[in-house]
Amino acid sequence: YRFSEQDLNKYRRWKQQAIDHSKKTGEVVLIINKSTYELDVYQKGQFQKKFPIELGKNNYDDKKIQGDNTTPEGFYKIRKVKDINNTHFYRAAELDYPNKQDIAEFHRLKKTGAIPKNATIGGDINIHGKGSGISPLQGGSNWTQGCAALSNEDMDKLFQYLKQETQVLIIKYDSPIISIIPPDSKTVIKHLKYLTKSIDQSIFK
Repeated sequence: YRFSEQDLNKYRRWKQQAIDHSKKTGEVVLIINKSTYELDVYQKGQFQKKFPIELGKNNYDDKKIQGDNTTPEGFYKIRKVKDINNTHFYRAAELDYPNKQDIAEFHRLKKTGAIPKNATIGGDINIHGKGSGISPLQGGSNWTQGCAALSNEDMDKLFQYLKQETQVLIIKYDSPIISIIPPDSKTVIKHLKYLTKSIDQSIFK
C-alpha cells in the first residue's frame, strides 16, 4: 500500500463519521478495511461482529475503471439485497457504486488523461458469499473483480443486518501499521517515523 499520513487521517475521519452515524440513528453500518481484510458490523454505534473477507485481485488501489479488479473506497449504500437463487454468489448485497463522487472522479481522471478515453466506470460491486472464509493474510486469496466475498456461513450471519439503504464504508487502512508494507524503503521509513511519533505522543501526553 502507498501509505500517507493524509490518507490515514482521512480514513480515520471517515470511520468515525460512520460510527457516529450509527450511534445517532441506531442503524447498522458496515465498515470494510481493505488492509486487514475485515468487515465490521456496528449498530447503535457499538461494535457487533467481525468477518474475514476476500477482495478484488488488485487490492492496493481505489477503483477507477471497469476491469481494474479493484475494490472501491468511500461511503456507499446497499442498493439491493439478494437472497438465495437471486445471485450466483449464494447471498449478496449490491452497493450503489458508482455514486456521484465516483462519477465525478472518473470524469476528472478521464479529462486529465489519467485513464484511457474509452474506459468505462464499471459497476455491480457486491458483498457476497462463496468466499473461503479465510483472510488472505491467513491463506485466503483476493479473487473477485472488486467485490467483498465472505464464506456462505458468514454471509448467513451477516444477512440479518442487511437491508436497502444500509451504509457501507470501505477504507484502505486505519492504522500506521498495515498488513502489507510495500518494498519501497522510503515508504517503510515513513511508516516507522509515523509510528515512532505516535508512540512518543502517547507516552508524553
